[in-house]
Amino acid sequence: MTNPDPDGSTGAEPGSPADKQVLVRVTEETREQWKEAAEALSISLSELVRSSVQSKVNDTLYCQHPMQFRKSYPWSESCLKCGVRLRA
Repeated sequence: MTNPDPDGSTGAEPGSPADKQVLVRVTEETREQWKEAAEALSISLSELVRSSVQSKVNDTLYCQHPMQFRKSYPWSESCLKCGVRLRA
């Protein structure tokens, strides 16, 4: 499966709101740590959560191996390391 968003963005412009919500329950201490990290990165807490989750999604669903591990044919491309079919 190829990554529809290879640059790893979250689908929302930085600083602008996304259109769907996900509720995540954390302790007050964890929330404060996340908020402090977001402030240190000069981004919103929401953007920190979106980008962190999107990074994990990309690592889980899409092949991240270097090009030298790919076998390419005119009709398809596969990763020799993880077996993911990158192009049909």
